[in-house]
Amino acid sequence: MAGKNVSTANVSIPSGITLTAEKKGARSIVVSVNGPKGKSTKEFKMLGLDISVSGNTVSITGACKFVNTLQAHINNMINGVANGYSIKMKVLYSHFPVTLSVKDNKVEIKNFVGRKASVFVPVIGDTKVDIKGQDVIVTGYDKESVGQTAANIRNGTKIRGFDPRVFQDGIYYSMD
Repeated sequence: MAGKNVSTANVSIPSGITLTAEKKGARSIVVSVNGPKGKSTKEFKMLGLDISVSGNTVSITGACKFVNTLQAHINNMINGVANGYSIKMKVLYSHFPVTLSVKDNKVEIKNFVGRKASVFVPVIGDTKVDIKGQDVIVTGYDKESVGQTAANIRNGTKIRGFDPRVFQDGIYYSMD
């Protein structure tokens, strides 16, 4: 590839992880990563990229911004199937007791701010949601699915029409 904005990046594949990458047409690359936590497959639609797997190294060549993006996604996929991702959340309420349950790949939030109707929030992909009292733990091997599921749960309990500094009921990200 000729040009001044062309760069190359290498990603090392740890032992116990298998990675395959193949071009699908002129604009698409399919990357599959297998590891102890599961299998992750994603299709990336980026122009002008060349990708090759040799031994335990993946080489990506193309426009700098696309190379860096694909390198970050591959690193996240490798880390996900090797270690997994986890987000811990806390259920807080002072007015109405909130109860949570998981049914049919959806999280059901009951009695939020005294609502009679339950709020149903989708669980994305192969993400698991564990509810232990006031703690909600979202785990999985796909970073994007885990993050989106946690965001869906958070947005399902967003306070509207009240001052959030005073009325603090909801499900929030926990740092502990």
